Amino acid sequence: MNRTNSYGRAALFFALICLPPFLFPFIKGLSPFWGDLTYLQHPWRLFDSQELMAGRLPLWNPYLYFGMPQAAAMQDGLYYPASVLFYFFKFPAALFLFHILHYWLACFLCYLWTRSLGFSHSSSLCSGLIWGLGGIAISREPFLNHLSSFSLIPGSFLFLDIPIFFALTLSALFFAGYPPFLAGAIFSSVLLAWMTRRKPALSSFYLLTGCALSLGFSAALLLPASELFRHSVRALGIIQAEAFQFNLRPLNLLEWLSPVLSGLNHFNPAINWWTCLYLGFSGSFLILMGLSKMPLKKKIVWLLWISFLLILTLAGANAFSSYLWLHIPFLKFIRYPGNISYLILVPATLAAALGAQRFIETSGLSASIPVMFLAMELSFYAFNAFPLEPFSFFSYKGPLIEFLQKNLGTNRYLLSPLALEKSSGQGIYDWKSRLYGLTNSPFELAAAGNFGQPLVPADNYALMDFLYGSNGLQNAKKIMPWADIQYLLIPSKIPQTRSLKYRGLLIWQMYETSSSKNLGRAYFLSPQEGRSFPAGLAIPNPDIAFEPLKVENLKDASGYRISGNGRPGWVFLSEARYPGWKGYLKAAQETKPISSQPALKAFQKMEVPQGWSALFLIYDPDAVWWGISISVFSFIFLFFYAAAKMRELRY
Repeated sequence: MNRTNSYGRAALFFALICLPPFLFPFIKGLSPFWGDLTYLQHPWRLFDSQELMAGRLPLWNPYLYFGMPQAAAMQDGLYYPASVLFYFFKFPAALFLFHILHYWLACFLCYLWTRSLGFSHSSSLCSGLIWGLGGIAISREPFLNHLSSFSLIPGSFLFLDIPIFFALTLSALFFAGYPPFLAGAIFSSVLLAWMTRRKPALSSFYLLTGCALSLGFSAALLLPASELFRHSVRALGIIQAEAFQFNLRPLNLLEWLSPVLSGLNHFNPAINWWTCLYLGFSGSFLILMGLSKMPLKKKIVWLLWISFLLILTLAGANAFSSYLWLHIPFLKFIRYPGNISYLILVPATLAAALGAQRFIETSGLSASIPVMFLAMELSFYAFNAFPLEPFSFFSYKGPLIEFLQKNLGTNRYLLSPLALEKSSGQGIYDWKSRLYGLTNSPFELAAAGNFGQPLVPADNYALMDFLYGSNGLQNAKKIMPWADIQYLLIPSKIPQTRSLKYRGLLIWQMYETSSSKNLGRAYFLSPQEGRSFPAGLAIPNPDIAFEPLKVENLKDASGYRISGNGRPGWVFLSEARYPGWKGYLKAAQETKPISSQPALKAFQKMEVPQGWSALFLIYDPDAVWWGISISVFSFIFLFFYAAAKMRELRY
């Protein structure tokens, strides 16, 4: 069999293996829905699609966290090529295609990588199966950004000695939406350059060149994402209590072999996704056989690599692992110890390829035997790993959403942080109807606070904490009109107050602010009121009379037109004050820039003169436009470079 023919056979084999777990449910009208698919991925993808179909780049999302920069969200996948599926197909169909593509890609790229190192066709098939159908890959089914990043990691190893392709792979990894996997790919690439290349110094030079080139290709996301990171609570790292939330216990190490060892009754990737690690009995046998046949020096390096990572994944379960995790600087930006388990697959897949090759050579059996055993075992575990629901699940509203769509208008609602624990008896449809996570965004309902987004502007989070803290209910009553919050949704009734009117039970106990008739996104303040209005988290003077201004959404840009009343004073706007918002004041037939000052920590206020007729607030982020320009220039340079190289080959 020549090598080109083997590539085609491998591609077809992996397609036939990856298709059935998704095809059979899809034919029945069923789709995975679990966890992030509902809470994060569906809202992100649908918002991007809605904005792009309207002819706008999704720069700012006004429905989440008092408003936040959508184009800066690293986990969104806005620029990732495969995200185009969600822009042209309905979510269940796009999800079906996305899953098949990336599981196939994970298997095939790993196959190509091990093949490039000189392993046989069959042994490379085994390594591809372990990478693309093992427990770590299957556990990422609801995390589309994890899955797409994970599937591309072997590509970075494959193109180590080709800087342009290596750079493009790193850029795709970054655009895919999970930067920790990008960092892991670069870290592993450095080690592999010294372990698997004949000229490691030259390979390291190629690697550095590729990393430098990737900065230009990925600038469209890199610049705004870096800006968001600097302004987010994540800039200081992950706090210990959160970091150790999803760690491994010593007994979980058995689950690297097979889910059978934990009892199939307890095998639940949907619930315990971070412990879904299995390599399969077949895969574990090949890995152990490969390690036993390695030269001593390489064996020691691989075993040290695996052992060190296993120790780190136990952070939170023992003092030594916790100490290492807390004192290795870059680990403070990794959310959970279980999220580095994938790095163990790098030496494991190489060992499996060597083990399969040695097994075939020494056993005298057909080369297809280890491949078939491994494929059957891993496919058995993968089937029905996650629960399914009809396609209509993603468009289901429920009574609460229908009520808010009818009555909320452009105002906001404030939802209790206990949303995840509240059930209305609708079973899994509670996931949609109770508005947990970011599920309000697809229905264009503006929330004062959301749950589940890792990177949010720190000032927005501070205001959320002010509303969700120990005195949150009392603060919320007084802040609601200023934050344009019409409804408060909480699990239990509270005594009737002047500031809140009880509206009944719709999953949640619902209260409406008594100021709802004068509620608005922007208010006019007298000169004295505006100057004294709190910049930080404090209750505004209760004697200020609410004087709402007319606010219109701009059609061709993210922003507002606020109608003026001609009087001197201040305009308060309950839109997040974040870099990129630019103000323009129209007065006396002249329009000129106007700066804003912080108000209530997250919002903004602007001083207006006598005779002003309009105020324009436009989200026009320099970081996005500079980033896009650099990326476009980089890809144009790549095009002409490739054209020149092809011309050289002709002659």
